[in-house]
Amino acid sequence: MVSMKDMFGVDDVDAFVKQMEETPLYHLGGPGMMIMSILSDAQELIEVGRKNEARQYINVAKHMVLRHLKPPEPTRELLSNIARNRKEKKT
Repeated sequence: MVSMKDMFGVDDVDAFVKQMEETPLYHLGGPGMMIMSILSDAQELIEVGRKNEARQYINVAKHMVLRHLKPPEPTRELLSNIARNRKEKKT
């Protein structure tokens, strides 16, 4: 199994992200700006041949996307379709 340190470059990615969320960049630009900044840093690392560190930065950015991504709220139509499908399966 891959360790968190190997995957993200830190021992506790949630604590690391929380620290990042306390920075001025995060407060001024929000999670999107912070994620873009991390990805830009990863591009620079790729440019200088530090591919493993770039991979770790990308994993941190993906973790932040998942952390801040809000699932869409189900619509009435979707809920009605689910209910209708359940009724049809019972009969």
